[in-house]
Amino acid sequence: MQAQTSTILATDFFQIETITLKRLYVSFVLELDTRRVHILGVTEHPTAAWANQLARNFLADVSEQADSFRYLIRDRDSIFTDAFDAVFTAENIEIKKSAPQAPKMNAFAERWVKTVRAECTDRMLITGDRHLRAVLNRYTEHYNVLRLFDFVGACSRWWQAMGERAG
Repeated sequence: MQAQTSTILATDFFQIETITLKRLYVSFVLELDTRRVHILGVTEHPTAAWANQLARNFLADVSEQADSFRYLIRDRDSIFTDAFDAVFTAENIEIKKSAPQAPKMNAFAERWVKTVRAECTDRMLITGDRHLRAVLNRYTEHYNVLRLFDFVGACSRWWQAMGERAG
């Protein structure tokens, strides 16, 4: 699977409660190879038509890169209809549905949900959908870019420390 991660996407939804107890749904796509996250949208009332439009928007945004993707892992939520699948299959991306009641089959997406909750949304009070969009945009900027630089810096510091011990 490691050799094929550059061709795999994973998608899912998660929900966030606001301070007014309004439930908001967030749609995202994760590129498995780079772990790059794309927040597709936030809504209070997710529908199949909304999900279809998000899929079209996502593929338009990554148009040059879309040819490199071969698979999309998704769960069996009723929002993911045949029309949603058709958006991806038109770009030669094969849909892989997870088994019913098997969240580990979409483990990369589930892990990202756990990460965004632990590092971001569980630590603040969200006031509404506009606020949530701003918070998630800022967090995904960190997750997609700055996190990598933190890792590279930590590795170089570790190698430097190991060299000092050996010398």
